Amino acid sequence: MTAITPQDEGFPAFEFSQGYTPIGDSNHRPVESNDMVEKYSDTMTINKNKHTLALGADIQPYQSLRDQAPFSPHGQLFYQGGYSNNAIAGFLLGTPVRWAEASPKV
Repeated sequence: MTAITPQDEGFPAFEFSQGYTPIGDSNHRPVESNDMVEKYSDTMTINKNKHTLALGADIQPYQSLRDQAPFSPHGQLFYQGGYSNNAIAGFLLGTPVRWAEASPKV
């Protein structure tokens, strides 16, 4: 197990319907993933009497996989007030309508 870095520390984001301002750390950080380079190559040689024709191709597409995370790295809780028809009351009752968990570090 590794120690928590300052980038991993934070409070979950609490989001409310009905025009309330969200609270917590909703700082979306980029997903770290490796970049990928693929290589495709092919050659062809044609001999006709005293003539030789050589053709070839070498293609190396580069793909960057650093995408923006679709959620807060510390989790998110969404409140609409399903029981009381008020988002803040739903927060006080502890009844989120949906949530997104932070992915654990291995």
